[in-house]
Amino acid sequence: MTAPSERSLPTSVRFGVDVHRTRNGYTLTLHREEGAFPVLAANGRRLMRWRRLDDALAYATEHFGVLSAIRLNLDD
Repeated sequence: MTAPSERSLPTSVRFGVDVHRTRNGYTLTLHREEGAFPVLAANGRRLMRWRRLDDALAYATEHFGVLSAIRLNLDD
């Protein structure tokens, strides 16, 4: 499991998402003006994971709407 990125999105971005590739799939971290928020599973204890990148992005757009930025982190 990787920690959320220490880098922030540009100030012009109001709502963005970081996509992280891990050994077990992809995780999402949402970025809003209030800060960065990892997307957690229903139990609130673990990061939600997707096996495919397109599924992770589809979830983000379905549940959070239009994103002004998407940043991919493909390092394991």
